[in-house]
Amino acid sequence: MRKEKNMIDDSFYIKAYVKYRKEIKNINFLVKPISYKRFTLTTQIGGEWVVYCEMLENFSRQLVDDINQLRRYIIKLEAWSKVLFHYENEEEKLYLSLEFIEPLAIIALNLPYAIKNRFIFSLSHICHQANRIKFPNWKDNLPEDRSINFKTMDEKCKVWGNYNN
Repeated sequence: MRKEKNMIDDSFYIKAYVKYRKEIKNINFLVKPISYKRFTLTTQIGGEWVVYCEMLENFSRQLVDDINQLRRYIIKLEAWSKVLFHYENEEEKLYLSLEFIEPLAIIALNLPYAIKNRFIFSLSHICHQANRIKFPNWKDNLPEDRSINFKTMDEKCKVWGNYNN
């Protein structure tokens, strides 16, 4: 296998990663992770609410996990920015950025969009389940998962008084 002309040695990356690990240990976590708390219902519910409760638990846990993951990516990017500060050579900064920073940055930039879509998906399903139970004439017409969007969420959630607040 032929090496690129300006390929940097592995020891360069290893030393940079060691610096990163030192920096990440010193970062002051201003935003604490969100803790996951199980929902406790204040009243007894019938068996028809089982699907709703399971969805509420699962969707809540997924949203909390995604938000905490975004927080972790931001912390990692902050640590890498502190590492880069110590490098003056632009080529070295570029190699470090391509190797370590770019993959984290791409995910961190796309994760808010994914969280928004998960929120829309979750609310659509949860409100649809609640509507099926609360309103006997409710039409069971939830679109396929891949077709759920903001319009779907509005349609399924608008009957709940606090939805637009």
